[in-house]
Amino acid sequence: MNTIRTILLSCFALCAMGGEVLNLDDGEKAGSWQARHDGKLALCDVRTTFNLAKVGDGSILTAYRKQKGGWCSLGRVINADWTTYACLRFWVRMDGVNDLEVRLTDTGNENFITKVTAKTPGEWEYVALPFASFERNKGYQAQGAASDGKLDLIKITDLSISPLGEGEGRFWLDQVDVAIIPEAQPLLPPATPPAPPARLFELDAPLVKKTTKVDVDAGRIAGRLSQHLAGGWGEDVGEFAGNAPWSDLVRAAGLPLLRINARLDRLTRDGVYDTWLLEQDIKALIAAGSQAYVVIDGTPAALGKSRENPTDGNAYADIAAAIVQRINIDQKLGVKYWQFWQDADVKTGWTGTAEEFGVLAARVIERMKRVDPSIVVFSGGLSRSTGVRAFGQQSVTLDPAVDGLAWSTFVFEKISEGNATEALERTWGFERTFLHVADLARAVGRPLVSSVAMRVANERTVYNPRLDSIFAPVYLASAINHLARQHAAVGLWQNATPQRVAGLIDAQGKHRPLVSFLGRWNAVVRERPWYWIESETGTAMVESLAAVSGDRFLILLVNKDSVGGQHDVTLKYIDMKIATANVWTLGRGIEAGEDKPLSGGGTRVILPPTSVTLISGTLSEPQPDPATEPEVAGGGGKTQVTVRHVDRATKTFFADDKDGRTFVVSFGDLKAVPGKKPAKDETPVEKAFLPGQQLEIIGRKKPPFIVAEKCVLQGETASVPTTSDSGFNLAERIKGKPVTQAERLKPGFDPARLAEMPGKPTLAFSAKQIQGIKGMPPQDSDFSAKVRLAWNEENLFVVAIIQDDIVMAGDPPTRWDRQDSVVIGFDMGIDSSAGNNDENDTQIVGYAKDKKGQAFTPVALGKKGGTFAGLKYSRPSNDAHTFIFTIPWTSLGFVPETGRRFGFNLVLTESDKEKSAEGFFEWAQGMSNVNLTAQDFSQFGILELK
Repeated sequence: MNTIRTILLSCFALCAMGGEVLNLDDGEKAGSWQARHDGKLALCDVRTTFNLAKVGDGSILTAYRKQKGGWCSLGRVINADWTTYACLRFWVRMDGVNDLEVRLTDTGNENFITKVTAKTPGEWEYVALPFASFERNKGYQAQGAASDGKLDLIKITDLSISPLGEGEGRFWLDQVDVAIIPEAQPLLPPATPPAPPARLFELDAPLVKKTTKVDVDAGRIAGRLSQHLAGGWGEDVGEFAGNAPWSDLVRAAGLPLLRINARLDRLTRDGVYDTWLLEQDIKALIAAGSQAYVVIDGTPAALGKSRENPTDGNAYADIAAAIVQRINIDQKLGVKYWQFWQDADVKTGWTGTAEEFGVLAARVIERMKRVDPSIVVFSGGLSRSTGVRAFGQQSVTLDPAVDGLAWSTFVFEKISEGNATEALERTWGFERTFLHVADLARAVGRPLVSSVAMRVANERTVYNPRLDSIFAPVYLASAINHLARQHAAVGLWQNATPQRVAGLIDAQGKHRPLVSFLGRWNAVVRERPWYWIESETGTAMVESLAAVSGDRFLILLVNKDSVGGQHDVTLKYIDMKIATANVWTLGRGIEAGEDKPLSGGGTRVILPPTSVTLISGTLSEPQPDPATEPEVAGGGGKTQVTVRHVDRATKTFFADDKDGRTFVVSFGDLKAVPGKKPAKDETPVEKAFLPGQQLEIIGRKKPPFIVAEKCVLQGETASVPTTSDSGFNLAERIKGKPVTQAERLKPGFDPARLAEMPGKPTLAFSAKQIQGIKGMPPQDSDFSAKVRLAWNEENLFVVAIIQDDIVMAGDPPTRWDRQDSVVIGFDMGIDSSAGNNDENDTQIVGYAKDKKGQAFTPVALGKKGGTFAGLKYSRPSNDAHTFIFTIPWTSLGFVPETGRRFGFNLVLTESDKEKSAEGFFEWAQGMSNVNLTAQDFSQFGILELK
């Protein structure tokens, strides 16, 4: 006792001299900590958690399981001089453990220990451990360790904290540091005031009253509505059980599923994954009215590094099968949905090849379903739509046990601050992925289900205006509409946790508005089986989704208008009679509450700006459930469709029928599916169909695709580009941009004569207009150009006649500004946010090659990639040369029509010395920065077809 008093007085004396504090970990980063265990009689897992903290947002969580004679600890390498400090201090919370042993190892490899005993288990306690209280460890010293019995602070090499006793438990650490004074209570850092919120919609915008109509047709049942479209993305195992705020959150949101990651690289010993934490989480989820969606991820140390292809695929499959055996067969916990791996298409998530992943996924999933055939297993955990082809097809084509694919979409990825309307108008990034999945389903001859995780990008601040606002529930409601129409099986919202950093609880510990919508939607949808029926709205600003179930009906209305648009909606019911109707609304200035009766027979409702509304009630005449599940592609006979996207590589196009259902049409030169014989010979279709064209198809239909036997062109529709934008206000997009026109060629006109045509050119550049490269003054006065733009039904023509007394020739340089070149850029979606190389962008670069009238095959940059062959080059005189680009509309994914417009830019570069930049002409903006990643296609001008 006297010794401790002396130490404390010494520490206070040092404090008076102005000592400092060295923070080892503030709880926000556990990367330096290690889980140490013998791997046989004991096992432990260490991670940063943002679901429980004493100071700040996170803490360091250690979960362990230990048998008699086993050992495990939380540890980290130090290698630091602590002579100026007097104590180690931290906050600790213990659950299932009463005593911790804290060990310090010095430069002589001699270790010293002290003990921490929980005074109030399950509560945070502040612990200060003077270095003088550490005693030489009599139970264990490493061979060759010093034996002077003195803790040498000049170099502390290691710190470890071990639970004493047997059994299982958890402990959390926060704000770990060394200091000159073991204060009775540390001074907590002052709260950081919230930053001014960045508005995503105008709360103060004046109301603009609008009217629209919604037609709901119960006679057209489109498909089964999954009850799992509003689930949640959770954490690794060991976070949920015993977490009261999380259990309350799951109950309030009514989550049907919560995704939990079973990391085989952390909790596997002797070839067996220890499921104790997973079992605890699943049981706690069941008690909260939910169920787990389990992800099997990571490679055990005995089979390789954590993210690499296991050295023994069969051994890995055995581990996965044993997990299913333990959870579903032995424990009878009834987990239906499983997923193999996460981020397979990310280099840091899977270091093997796509082929290796496909082989492993097929083997693992087949082994899992051999144990329990009733489960549904998704493959991939893909982060990009392109991963469906690169990785997804590798697994689904190898074994029919693979039920479908899982992937993520970053829902906030392209949101500009203050522009929520534009964000809600974006075509959903995962819709293209659904089409790829449908394409795979056609190839393998079986339906494939989808699991979509809506990830929140860059949501890592406590005061987050995006999730605190009404925007998130509106966005999720819109997402559910899209997921339902694409027949998705599972939808998961990230981050459905009680994290105050990025979860569903705000900085004050209250549930965010999104929880209210989740709770209301799930309360209705999970009650009984639903079938979604056709509904159409009169404006792109309002989305609708309708469903029926016996004598009940449900209508979801999403008002995406974020700048004051209040919509007065008239509802028209076809083949359904409303008995009672209630309305529930969450929107600008309206807090979600109880259902309110909807008067007027349920035919009128007002939608506030940026809102989500649920109408539910009873029907006078119950709707019978369909005898068979509706086919995605419709019935037999003729099908009228509108083409949305053409994939020339696989000879398929994606189309919508008149009911808005999306499916895949295959045309021409089909490759037979192994083991299957076509019912009829497919007739190749010669017509190069384009997005926006309407077709009448006769062919064999098997959901979700059609094998076309005959396609008849029905006409064309305007303004349906294959872009990443949909339903945007074109007038706003082109406002303030320069506009030029391309002239339509008369039938029979030879495009080769374009360079000789008399008259005024479309664009002209004189020497005085030359611009310098990267701020350098232009260095040439012999440079001028005339450009003519023209088009016909098949091609766009760009003719550039350039006057230049020195024409550089040679191999294509690494940068196109260092040789005489013509660069053409296209932005078919007229992007409004900065960036390039999305699905609707193309850039074509043409170079002069030699003085004999030849040119290099130009390169087509952007996501379409590859080379572009449609270029003729000539040098009619020593001081002039001509580029004639013939660009097929099919290469741009565009339907030509008088009056249609798209983003366009043109750069002509000038160089009189090898690898030298002299200057350039640019018609608009956004492309002259030769660093391709810095280009901004949203600054392009507009090309209109005249």
